Amino acid sequence: MNQAMRAMVDEKSRPELADWILGKILKSEDTDQEIQIEHRWILISAHGLRTSEGFLEGALVIATDVTEIKQAQGRIARSLGVEAEGRLAGESPTT
Repeated sequence: MNQAMRAMVDEKSRPELADWILGKILKSEDTDQEIQIEHRWILISAHGLRTSEGFLEGALVIATDVTEIKQAQGRIARSLGVEAEGRLAGESPTT
C-alpha cells in the first residue's frame, strides 16, 4: 500500500483489506467494489495483470475514497423521502 492508501485505511484493517484484494486477484476475479472501513467508503478497483499464457505478473489496484459521495447520496435520499412524505400528507383522501 502506498502512503495515500495507508492514510485512507486504519492500521488494523490493512492486513484484512490486503488479503481480500490479493484473494480476488489470485482467483482472477477483477473487482470494482465499494467497501466500508470504519467511517469511510472506499471504491476498490483491482485487476490482475496476466501474461498471454495466463500467468499473473502483477496487479493494478486503485482505491478511491468515496465517503463524501456516499454521504451526499444519503442526504439526497433522505431529502427525497421527506419530500414524498410531505406530498402524501398534503393529499386529501378521495371518496
